[in-house]
Amino acid sequence: RFINQRILKNLGNISNKELSEKLISVAIEIGISEAESIESLDIISTKIKKFLTDNAEKSTMLFIFDDVWNEKFFQVLTFAKKSIVTSRFDIENKHISDQYRCIPATESFTIDEAIQLLRKGRYISKNYDSFDEDKSIKPTIERCKGLPLAISVISGLELQSDDDWKMVIQEIIKENHRVNKRKTGYDFNIFNTFDLSVNQLEPKDQELFRSLGVFKAVDIPVESIKSLWGRYNISKYNVKDILEILHRRSLLNFVDKDNPVCVLHDLIIQYLQQSISEQQLNKNLIDGYGNHCEKKWSTYDNKDYYYYQYLVHHAIQAEYDEIIHVLMRDFQWMNVKLQVDNTMYHLCADIIKAIKYFESKKVFHVEYLKHIVKLLQRYESILQSKSIDLVQALLTLDYDVDWIKKRALELAKKSNTYWKIAKINYKKDEKTVKPLKSKRIGNNNDDKRIAVSNPCYGNLRIIGTENNGKENCKIVIMDYETSNNVHQITLPRQHINNVAISPDGHIVGFTDGKWKIYNIDNQEELSFIEDNIAKDQDQDFPCLKFCPVIHDKGVVLATWNKKQVK
Repeated sequence: RFINQRILKNLGNISNKELSEKLISVAIEIGISEAESIESLDIISTKIKKFLTDNAEKSTMLFIFDDVWNEKFFQVLTFAKKSIVTSRFDIENKHISDQYRCIPATESFTIDEAIQLLRKGRYISKNYDSFDEDKSIKPTIERCKGLPLAISVISGLELQSDDDWKMVIQEIIKENHRVNKRKTGYDFNIFNTFDLSVNQLEPKDQELFRSLGVFKAVDIPVESIKSLWGRYNISKYNVKDILEILHRRSLLNFVDKDNPVCVLHDLIIQYLQQSISEQQLNKNLIDGYGNHCEKKWSTYDNKDYYYYQYLVHHAIQAEYDEIIHVLMRDFQWMNVKLQVDNTMYHLCADIIKAIKYFESKKVFHVEYLKHIVKLLQRYESILQSKSIDLVQALLTLDYDVDWIKKRALELAKKSNTYWKIAKINYKKDEKTVKPLKSKRIGNNNDDKRIAVSNPCYGNLRIIGTENNGKENCKIVIMDYETSNNVHQITLPRQHINNVAISPDGHIVGFTDGKWKIYNIDNQEELSFIEDNIAKDQDQDFPCLKFCPVIHDKGVVLATWNKKQVK
């Protein structure tokens, strides 16, 4: 996540390939356009290091890599001049890298810290004074090594007596053949602690919780959980109630915000995945997604980033051949995925996974998929991540795969209107012209106005609106070559009737009934002048134009009002 010059990545117990994918994601976030085609872990690390060295404004960015398991990864991550790297393992005595300064941090609560947490427990707090602290509570804390997750789970148990505490200790020390202690990183049976809490749930709630083991160890939007639990006919309100119960028991972390998500600890994920039928659980998830959107896969809520990033992964795990085949021909779904991911990398990775899957089963011919991958990779530089419109691009790019063009044309006829900006390669002796680049401007049907600067004075800039008339309405100024937003002005719920931009792209204007002019370099609103006096009123003229040729003599405007030009 890119947050105010910080990038946070949770790594965990991942392979070299998975780390490479995460670093490619980092490279794309910070602006390395060619990162998607890099496969080597060392090369992508070197590329990021060089990019940060060459770009002073990015060199001070803080990178946070959480929960590194593989000590070899520390050397790969040295591309960051400023970084915080955490690990659950003892690395103090290992020679990791001269670039790192190791700060040991205890992974366990002290007795007093653990007791303080237990006192906050919903059930334990009611009866705490009746427990024998020395004989019941402290021995329990010692048995589970003061591990915060274990203490949190215990605090959610309905412990009523000293005998209940003794039962907890007995469960903790009991051998569990399902647990790989080396894999969990702890030398006691933490899964038994989870069992104690799960077994106190209602049978239906137990089943619902165990089904969450289908998800990957990332933030899970509640929308995806609703889809998974849809076959149980649970209302959206009851879904939140159940998640609140699991949250109080510390079996998951439920963050109820604008787009609510659940976060499961990686040990909880391991616990849930130890005794499930992986294929059936993945089928249940895909069926849930399909029922939620009536198998119109591109209409699923685009705020659910998990769905668009991992749908193909779960379909492959479920061995849903027909659905994978449908997704690989669904350009509308691909288009939404590109916009949600903001990169072409994940789409290409999904198509390549589908190719390998079908080749292993020898069920479908995969030549059509290879055509799509080659097409995306061939025009990677044109399909800028922030302005990708796949259907539009498939209509304008030069290639010879008829079925792709026919399908794109069908979808374009059904699509909402949007602006199309094209760079034309024109020769006098040719009867037709071919667009070389395509950009998408605006998000809804009210984003109807654009204007462009004069490329004679620098990079072409485009001004337009996003979400015109909506809560998140914005004026956006985009650099045509990079597709990056040069500047944006937030105007909640305003309806913009027209926009204008100066030839050099540094002064912009817009009107919602009255014109306003901004210098985007110093983010300052400018005043209109008449007879050398600044005017704040009577700016409701219907038309405003910047002089197309004068750009360095101040602002020159031609405005029309009642047949007068001023």
